[in-house]
Amino acid sequence: MYKNQEQLRQEKLERNYQRTIKYNSRFAVDLCISVPQENPCYIYIIQCGDFPYYKIGITNNLEERINGLQLGNPFRLHIIDHRRVESKRDALVIEDLLHTSQIGINSEMGREWHELSEKELLLMREILADT
Repeated sequence: MYKNQEQLRQEKLERNYQRTIKYNSRFAVDLCISVPQENPCYIYIIQCGDFPYYKIGITNNLEERINGLQLGNPFRLHIIDHRRVESKRDALVIEDLLHTSQIGINSEMGREWHELSEKELLLMREILADT
């Protein structure tokens, strides 16, 4: 029985992961995150200060993510909404849905931060709650 490349890669990662746990717990945690298994994560909407600028993203640790984003940002960041999902694959689908729901978005802020109207933000929060 022949295995495809993805199956071989997955088996190798799992073998390395099991071996690493025995020798180095810090590295094992990092490797665990990179193993394409079903790991729970969060989809978030963060607001920059009192401005209508928002970031939509995915993280394994919401507190660490907002702290990392806060570094170098002169405005206080606020978590507007978030949702825990059971796999990164699901999170990516929902994040993509949120990004594509931004019809008429002001793209002057680039791809990371988006200027949203109250209506657009409400739509995103409804999508996040319903998916």
